[in-house]
Amino acid sequence: MTKKPIAVIALLAAACAPSLVIAQEEAAKKENHGYGGVGLALVSSNSSSDTAGDTNWTGGGLGFTGAGVFDLGAVGIGVTGAMQFGARTEQDSDQEVTDVQVAFDGGVIVAKMLYLSLGVNTLATTVDSADTGVGTDITYSKVVVPLGIGFISADDKGYFLGQIRFGGGTATEDYTDSDTDIGYFGIRLAGQTGMANGVQFMGAMELDAYDYKDIDLTENYFRLILGVAFGT
Repeated sequence: MTKKPIAVIALLAAACAPSLVIAQEEAAKKENHGYGGVGLALVSSNSSSDTAGDTNWTGGGLGFTGAGVFDLGAVGIGVTGAMQFGARTEQDSDQEVTDVQVAFDGGVIVAKMLYLSLGVNTLATTVDSADTGVGTDITYSKVVVPLGIGFISADDKGYFLGQIRFGGGTATEDYTDSDTDIGYFGIRLAGQTGMANGVQFMGAMELDAYDYKDIDLTENYFRLILGVAFGT
């Protein structure tokens, strides 16, 4: 009497075994990864105006990059970001300004490669009171909301991101509380490579271009960040 239930259980287990194996294989294919790095940031920028002429700036500081990839199957989720803190010096006048730049985005990853995103990019530049002529620091801020299209590849040994971003936003100046609309175009290449689930080398190149709509001015920023990172 006891052999029949045991036989039925054995048959059910045998029938379910292939399904369990397939489920385990599908779970193994889904990989989630996280990355973060810090390094030296080198910055070059220029502004161009038909009325005021051109100015060129160089500088550097500390840069941070990060990314996360979450595999949900046919469509995944991606998040990327970067921060930079530093200073730039105008090549002719030796005037110095300080910068704080923060950029991040999130979106969907299609077919484990195509990355479509929406983000926020901010840049705050402060001119010291000694150079403003008004006895106080002046901060110029830019906030843009870019759409992004590119590709991302990730595993436990690192990742690579290539992305074009475009959008618009607002530039403000805190002394007179003025603002103007700006257009934005950007290119970003970033990645890490190294030990699986360990220390990795990090590198990033960024180009940000701003076009002021109400005044005769364009600004371009190029950043190179190199450093160490961790990935999993």
